[in-house]
Amino acid sequence: MIDLSSYELVWPADLFIAEAGRIAALGRGN
Repeated sequence: MIDLSSYELVWPADLFIAEAGRIAALGRGN
């Protein structure tokens, strides 16, 4: 496997923030 150490820290974080934003918006009833 190729080394994705940098992506492991950045890419999942971006997805987490995006998903958290969607969940927060839905939770607020927006």
